[in-house]
Parts: sequence; C-alpha cells; structure tokens
Amino acid sequence: MCGISGVIHTDQSPVDSKVLKSMNDAIQSRGPDDEGFYIQNHVGLGHRRLSIIDLGGGHQPITTSDGRYTVVFNGEIYNFQEIRPELEKLGYTFKTHSDTEVLLNAFHAWKEDALQKFNGMFAFAIWDEQDQSLFLARDRTGQKPLYYGLFGNKFVFASELKAILKHPSVSKDLNPDALQHYLTYECVPAPFSMIKGVYKLKQAHFLTLKNGEIQTKRYWNQNFDHSEELTEKQATQKLMEKLIQSVEYRMISDVPVGVFLSGGVDSSTVVALLHQQREGKDIKTFSINFEEASYDESTFSSEVAKKFGTDHYEKTLTASTMLDILPQVSDYMDEPFAD
Repeated sequence: MCGISGVIHTDQSPVDSKVLKSMNDAIQSRGPDDEGFYIQNHVGLGHRRLSIIDLGGGHQPITTSDGRYTVVFNGEIYNFQEIRPELEKLGYTFKTHSDTEVLLNAFHAWKEDALQKFNGMFAFAIWDEQDQSLFLARDRTGQKPLYYGLFGNKFVFASELKAILKHPSVSKDLNPDALQHYLTYECVPAPFSMIKGVYKLKQAHFLTLKNGEIQTKRYWNQNFDHSEELTEKQATQKLMEKLIQSVEYRMISDVPVGVFLSGGVDSSTVVALLHQQREGKDIKTFSINFEEASYDESTFSSEVAKKFGTDHYEKTLTASTMLDILPQVSDYMDEPFAD
C-alpha cells in the first residue's frame, strides 16, 4: 500500500502544514517507510510510502523537470516498463526507476489519455501549477480507495476517511443516505461515504478541480462485446495467457513477493503459475485457518503448498482472538463492512 492526502484552498489562502501533517499521520499504517510533502501557498500534497519498486529513488511527491506537474500516487502501474520507452522516444528523461515517475511523465505527455495506457491499481493526484488545477484518478475497478470533499473554500482528499476527518473544516455528521445503502447492501457503495459531504471517487473515473469547480468523468467501461467467436480450446488458451501475464506483472518488485493461499481455485491457480514462472525458487504462501470446520480450508491450502513446495505460513483465527483484535481492526476501518 501507500497513502495520499491533500488540501487545496480555492480562495488562495495558505495551507496549514500542521493540518496536512495530521492528515498524513492518520494513514501512517498505509506507508510506514517514508513520508513527503509538497506545500506551495494554497496547495498541499502529502504521501505515505510503502517501498516496493525503486526502494532508494521512489520518494514522493515527484515534480516534473519543468516544475509544472507534481504527483502523489498510491498503487502500482504494472506495465510501466513498457510505457517508459515510449516516453523516452518523446524526449523524456528519468531520474528514478519508479513507476511513479513514468505515471507523471505519461500525464505530462498525454494528459487524461494516459489513463488508457495504464495497467494497474491506483489512486493518484496531480497538481498543475501552470493551469492551477488538480487532477484525481482512480483505477478501473476501484481497488485503491480515494475520498474527497469540498467544504467552503477547502477541497480535501485522502486515501482514507480518517485522514479527511483530521481537517478542521470536516464535521463528523452521518450521511443518512449512505447508512441506508449500508443496511441494504452491507457496504457503502461509491460515490457515497458515511460522512456527509465526503464522497468516494467512483472506479474508472477522474476528477478535475479548477476555479473551485469540480467535474468528474468516466474514462473506461467494461466491454461485454461477445462478437468474437472462440472455440473452448481457444478460450481456454486465451484465459491462460491472460492469467500468466497478470502473474508476471505482479512479480515486478524490489521486495519479496508472497501469495495469500486459501486453497480455492483462484489462489491455487496463482500459486501454480507463480511456481511455473519462478522456476522452482522459494515462494512464500500465507493462510488463515479456523477452528470451525465449516469455515476452515486448511486441508486444501496445505495440500497446494505441499504440491508446489512453498514456504508456507499458517495462523489460526479463533473467536477469542477475534474479540481481542476487534478494537484494532475497527481503528483501521473507515466504514462498517458486513463481511
């Protein structure tokens, strides 16, 4: 993970660095390795980092060489190594080996069209100093969270609701519509949040803030066009190609990669493909077991771990353990979630 936060004062009044620091501190658990800030008069951006790619050179925020754009980014652009040569051909140079710098220069080159090139999970904010505008974007399926709200002349955003609540302009008034959705669907769907005036940027959307005006736009839709006719063998081969590519992308890391293994079809397939790609190298797998037989899948996860010779770790979650950690779990959750 990583975490981002920010404040834009639309009346040009200066941002309080202590407020931004408080917001960023609230999401320290998302990024314990590093923190960084960009504060220029009425603009403040914060970042908490969990180092995964380019451990020494990926400090954020990052600003383009011409000083125009500054980014804070949470997530991963899996195909950044494919996009970088395109940018280099356009004359862009790089000071780091990070996907963050690729994302930033891609936006510099192609603006919102860069989103069509990104294969990844992300939530990011880019401040345009020349245009005096803010650009927020969230990945296609909404894997990375992003909250925002406009309170008078203060626009606030963050990866978690708890960070936004640190801003003095934000009250803790309950949003009754969000509560109704929660009681109906057992979650709070975007664009709602449990706090009145705070919204989730919807998946596959970007937001622009300029002159105090907010605009949101969808940049991607799932295509359910079934015009392509495939035999079962062709469909199976295509699915396998996509799965292998997905696993290869997620192996790009400067830190060890592990797998959550339940023993079900999905996670077992990932372990099998990772074993194939790693060519016998150690793979770490992690499983949660239960005392209740109706929930426990440890037989299956252990069998998969044994088959592929993984470095396997198990932990049993009991009812008493759950009661012990419930207060801590509640602290990490922004909203009730009935799973």
